[in-house]
Amino acid sequence: MLKERSLTIFAGVVYFVYYIVKIVKKPGVYSGPRLTTFLLSHCESLKKKYWPTFWCIGAHLQTVLPTFIQLVPQHHYRREIILTKDGGEIILHWEDNQEGGKMYEEENRPTVIILPGLTGCSSAGYVMQMVDSVVRLGYRAVVFNYRGLGGAQLKTPRTYCAANTDDLELVIKHVHDLYPSATLMAAGTSLGGIILFNYLAKQGHNTPLAAAFTVSTAWNMFESTKEIEMPLNRWILNYPLARNLRSVLQSHIHTFKGCLDPNDLEDALKATTIREFDASFTAKIFGYANVDEYYADACLHKKIHSIKIPTVCMNAENDPFSPLRALPIEDSCSQDNVALIVTSHGGHLGFPESVWPSGKSLWHCIFADVVDAVFKHRNEIVRSDI
Repeated sequence: MLKERSLTIFAGVVYFVYYIVKIVKKPGVYSGPRLTTFLLSHCESLKKKYWPTFWCIGAHLQTVLPTFIQLVPQHHYRREIILTKDGGEIILHWEDNQEGGKMYEEENRPTVIILPGLTGCSSAGYVMQMVDSVVRLGYRAVVFNYRGLGGAQLKTPRTYCAANTDDLELVIKHVHDLYPSATLMAAGTSLGGIILFNYLAKQGHNTPLAAAFTVSTAWNMFESTKEIEMPLNRWILNYPLARNLRSVLQSHIHTFKGCLDPNDLEDALKATTIREFDASFTAKIFGYANVDEYYADACLHKKIHSIKIPTVCMNAENDPFSPLRALPIEDSCSQDNVALIVTSHGGHLGFPESVWPSGKSLWHCIFADVVDAVFKHRNEIVRSDI
């Protein structure tokens, strides 16, 4: 009994030392000097060490756990329907923050457009947390629900993909036209981050956005595909997401009959991975010759120098969707408009902390700090040569 107790204490001490030395670290901030100085001056969360939940340091557990135990703040959205040129429908969910945002007039209240992940929408817990962070700061939030999601009817045989930014362009223009004097930001999670980054790379200076934020974004689609098709990742993460994609397609199957090859449609409904679904459905719907052409178009790692507004991108080294080897750390260090924030742990849209991580995660805190810094101190990062 004494021997067993001694071994338990010894194991506990060894793990504690390992946790302190290898796990607990400050986030790395990789950018040019101007944006780095700005972030470290105004974002307290970047100056502190990240203490992941000590019993939850594995990538898969950090990714999955918050979905089940985090408390989700409730928001009652104002619903708006936007019609697209091709007859499609997009639903925006607004949190106008009339009470908490009284320090600003409605027409100039700073606003954040939020882009969810692959099959997420305004009701997803992590999106609700982002909205909560924004309104607590006194700002306005609007969630961009992709076609067929968030209660929208899929009126045309077109959904959404990582490389196409048409719908986002429409949404950003719409929000800016409604409130032209309000400072505007956008924030994308996972797939939403890819769409947002591709939009920024295409638009350059020609955007009303003052700044942008992404979290858990896959930078290289090919490397990400390799990672999530590893046996454990495939079972825990890839298959469930493919199932969600199949479910969305199945609920709108009538829309695609007659405009997509029946064999492709059948293959998409049998897909067990995201790549299989994209090969049979997404690439075909958006006119790509094959899935590799689609993924090459969606990749971000070669577009980093095309970004012309301050953009903060957060990733974890152990993200099973975006491996460390794919992060553009070197390019970020030579770019004054992109800051890459990298934590040693966190998983994918996880980043749990505290003994029982039911509250907001680290990335929500960093997101809130970045939003507040941009809206209060934007003049410090506006380039004089633009």
